[in-house]
Amino acid sequence: NRTFRGFAPRAYSDAPIEVPGLNPDFSVHGFQWKGVRWALERGKGIIAADVGVGKTPRALILNQLLRS
Repeated sequence: NRTFRGFAPRAYSDAPIEVPGLNPDFSVHGFQWKGVRWALERGKGIIAADVGVGKTPRALILNQLLRS
């Protein structure tokens, strides 16, 4: 189990990523960049977050990054 086997969750940076074609006026929060980095590293996953915390912008950014 995680307590006794030395599980250490990976930390992701909240620094912005250069996204080709993204409008510079589009504001993305740090926690959203962390989610984008997590999904990019894994190559798959479900963005399961509470209502109103930016699942759609994350999905659009992921789509744009994977297309380029």
